[in-house]
Amino acid sequence: MVINPAIEVYLLDADGRILAFSAPAEKVKRNHVDLAPVHAFLHDGDRLPIVGDDPRDSAGRKVFSAAPIGPANRPQGYLYVVLAGELLESAADMLRDSYILRAALYVVIGAALFGVLAGLWLLFRISRRLRRLDRAMSAFAANDFTRLPPLAEFDMDSQDELGRLGRAFKSMAEHIAAQVGMLKQIDALRRELLANVSHDLRTPIASLQGYLETLQMKAEQEEWLH
Repeated sequence: MVINPAIEVYLLDADGRILAFSAPAEKVKRNHVDLAPVHAFLHDGDRLPIVGDDPRDSAGRKVFSAAPIGPANRPQGYLYVVLAGELLESAADMLRDSYILRAALYVVIGAALFGVLAGLWLLFRISRRLRRLDRAMSAFAANDFTRLPPLAEFDMDSQDELGRLGRAFKSMAEHIAAQVGMLKQIDALRRELLANVSHDLRTPIASLQGYLETLQMKAEQEEWLH
C-alpha cells in the first residue's frame, strides 16, 4: 500500500475474519469478509470482474484480487487486495468534482460569450436600421423635402419600435412633401396671376398715358397762343 496507494491489502484467516490491515482502525467498518467471491475468483478467474466486500464500507462492494496463504486445497488464510481503494476513490472524486467544476466554468464562460455575441448582433441590427433611417432623413432634407427617399430596405413591415418609427417618418415625409408641393403650386399660380394682371393693365395704362400726353401738349399750345 505504500508502493501503490491505490490498493488496500487485508490479511484474512480461513473463515474470512480480518486479521491485519494497513490502515487506521477507525477506517475499517467490517471484521469479516465473505469468502464466496474469493473462492469464485480463485477457481473461476476467467469470469471477471468479480466483486467482494469492501472492508471500509459496511454495505459496499468492490473489485478485488486474492491469493491463498498455505496449501491451495487447504489454505490457512487469504491475502485480500481491494484494487480501487478509498484513497483512489477520493482522488477520483476530487478529479470528478474538478472536472464538473471546469465543465461548469466552461458552460458559464460559453453562456457569457454567447450573451455578448448575441448582444453585439442585436446592437448591430438595431444600429444598422437606425443608420438607414438617418440616411433616408438626410436624403429627404437634401431633396428640399419634395421627394420621398426609398425606404424599402428599412423593413417597414416590422412591428417593433423601429418599424413604427419608420412608418411614422414615412407618413410625416409624405405630408411634408405634399405641403411643399402645394406651396410651390400656389406660388406658381401667384406668379401667373401677376403676369396676367400686368399684361391686362399694360394696354389701358399705355392708352391713358397717351391721352395725358396729348392733353398736356394741347394745354401748352393754348398757353402759347394766349
